[in-house]
Amino acid sequence: MSVINPGTDPVEGATEEAAAVVLAAFVKAVQEHGAVLAGEPVRSPDLDVHVLHGGSEPSADGRFGWTLTGTNGVEVPVRIPGAPLDIVIGRDALARGEGSTSPMLYVHGHATWWTYAITRAAGDLLAPDPA
Repeated sequence: MSVINPGTDPVEGATEEAAAVVLAAFVKAVQEHGAVLAGEPVRSPDLDVHVLHGGSEPSADGRFGWTLTGTNGVEVPVRIPGAPLDIVIGRDALARGEGSTSPMLYVHGHATWWTYAITRAAGDLLAPDPA
């Protein structure tokens, strides 16, 4: 586990199928926070790779990319960990009193845990105020 940025390490045993389940829950949560999407998330394989801390070459780290587009026209690139939903949300670790050892999601290239990723994406994807 990274001491400097816990949650940014590569996701062991990651699968795109697990990431798709996490994405569905993420989209639902973002919409519950007021975001309005213009359509379904678009798979963005170019986001699957990332320059890891201390590295110089892009590397797959067990996160899978999608782009969410709001009805306001804003595109939000997200990198979703390919781990089970409960691990990504952090419920199991928190229940054991370990704090969050969950893998972080990336929103606009910024690593963040579940709750904050939802808030960040929802803020960018809010529907425009009717004039």
